[in-house]
Amino acid sequence: MAPTMGLMAERMLPEGDEHQVIHLGGESAVIVPLDEYKHLRKQKEWRESEGRVRTSPEEFLMLSGLSEEDRRQLREKYAD
Repeated sequence: MAPTMGLMAERMLPEGDEHQVIHLGGESAVIVPLDEYKHLRKQKEWRESEGRVRTSPEEFLMLSGLSEEDRRQLREKYAD
């Protein structure tokens, strides 16, 4: 089956998104440049890696070696 594109599929993307959507084998897919795909793939692999250490934001700051002033600035910048 050949890939098809259509207006309905394009409406699934956020307004202003320039990616193309294709339909292949009953699935919708977004066409992205290869470098973008590689970047997304690396992010996914990192998030799912077994050796990744998961800590709370506060634990991370304590283990980071940052000065108290730098930790304070990060807390202020990223506070909920």
